Amino acid sequence: MLTLGLTACGGTTPAPNPAPTTVKISGEVVLPQTALTQGAAQGVVAQSAAGEGTAPADLSAQANWDAPHVPGELLVSSGGLAAQGVSTRLSGFQAESLSDLGLIRVHTPNPEALAGQLAAEGISSQPNYIYSALATPNDPGFPGNVGIGQWHQDYLTQVGAAEGWAQLGSAPAGVLTAVLDTGVDRSHPDLRGRLIGGYDTCSVLAGGNCQGEDTDPSELQFGQVGHGTAMTGLIGAATNNGLGLSGMTWQGQMVPIKVFGDDGQANSSATTISLARGLAIATDSKVRVINMSLGIPGVQSDPKVNEQLTRAAAADIMMIAAAGNTPDQGLYFPANRPEVMAVGAVNPAGQMSCFSARPRAGETLDLLAPGGENGCDRAASWILELTPGDYRLGAGTSEATAITSGAASLIRAAYPGLSALQVRQALVQGGKPTDSAQPQLNLPGALAVAQQLSAAPAPTPQPTPTTYNLTVQAYRNGQPVGAAFKASGQLTSLKLPYELNVPQGTYELRAKVDTSKASYSGAATVTATTNTTATIAVQ
Repeated sequence: MLTLGLTACGGTTPAPNPAPTTVKISGEVVLPQTALTQGAAQGVVAQSAAGEGTAPADLSAQANWDAPHVPGELLVSSGGLAAQGVSTRLSGFQAESLSDLGLIRVHTPNPEALAGQLAAEGISSQPNYIYSALATPNDPGFPGNVGIGQWHQDYLTQVGAAEGWAQLGSAPAGVLTAVLDTGVDRSHPDLRGRLIGGYDTCSVLAGGNCQGEDTDPSELQFGQVGHGTAMTGLIGAATNNGLGLSGMTWQGQMVPIKVFGDDGQANSSATTISLARGLAIATDSKVRVINMSLGIPGVQSDPKVNEQLTRAAAADIMMIAAAGNTPDQGLYFPANRPEVMAVGAVNPAGQMSCFSARPRAGETLDLLAPGGENGCDRAASWILELTPGDYRLGAGTSEATAITSGAASLIRAAYPGLSALQVRQALVQGGKPTDSAQPQLNLPGALAVAQQLSAAPAPTPQPTPTTYNLTVQAYRNGQPVGAAFKASGQLTSLKLPYELNVPQGTYELRAKVDTSKASYSGAATVTATTNTTATIAVQ
């Protein structure tokens, strides 16, 4: 009552403190020049001009002097050559007419050099190739052999492995291939002679973090034990040795790089750091294929890993990753990156496996490969694979990825002039139909496309656009003030605008830009008593 009376009689009360004035701080975040030029051909690698300078379509057009051939002999086409012309051009060489074939067999110590000289004159020739019968692998797991228990490698029939091998000779070889995984059982008899080098980027897992590195890529002792051994075996188990399984590649070496660690109990995982280092080691080792039967859902970009993916792509290394084993979460990282070939799983009936990741809008699932079937109302199927000291059954996009890496390794060895992009193209275009938009792996078809590409000029690559995510936050005394400014989009300029609304005062403005190629950060101090502009440089 007293208060009411005083107020009514015109009494006074203390005036409240005025609210601080809000001001606008705006300006630009400026990136270094390299933000637009660094890895500008992300996802695009240097390509050789295969077929450049090739002779007209004739015997010479498909000559492969790396294939087995009779030394010291050249088969020259006699078509269009008069007897006098033959005598004149090949004088000085021991020559034999094979008129029924329209050929002249010429004996020369350097047939390849002579072939090049003749091609320049419009005369076609070719090596005298040596053919050999292709033995069916005697490994028990190969379809039609005794099997391991009651199980066979039926997926080899599904991808046409035997037919593809027949195109490549009696012992199909792969290129140097890195397997980034849980390590490998080096003592497994079915990997004897197939491994070279090796590294461990996650010696111990402590508190979820990888600690320590060494040169011993031995398998995990806990968690996902044997996963790396299984993937390595699918790519290149020692073949035709009368033991266990047949690898997709019969010869060639693999580099095991352990990027997973375990905590000595029940957990195992890899981290950004261990995966990035593993990619760096693989690139420095000059591998031609990297298998990553691993991934993480819900992540579109891991900048530090992206840097190494870009570096590997620039070195023309083919990277293949598992799409993921959940059908409703989109493609896992790094399979969702444009530099990486994403592989899902298909069952023996040609249906995408029910567990296989499906791409969301804006994502590209390149290929399906045998991965078995499990966890739905369809008939279960399994992939026969290695495990430390033994054999086991598995299912997943991991298995599909390793099988695809084996096929890619074979193609890169058979057609070394093809770029990683062209090998990827061959795998997709040579695939067989499925019940989805993606084809499934078909080795003979992929090899046929690879052969066509090897005789054609390399396509002009289209650069992948660089995207960015920008965050600018004002800080006072180390604490954030007001709402952060956020923006994202395609990076077309080195200057990104921002705007903040904060009370008057002095602030540290911190900016962070994550692009699809690198990460940048920087800060600037500004005193704002009125609307103010400030430029923030990031490095």
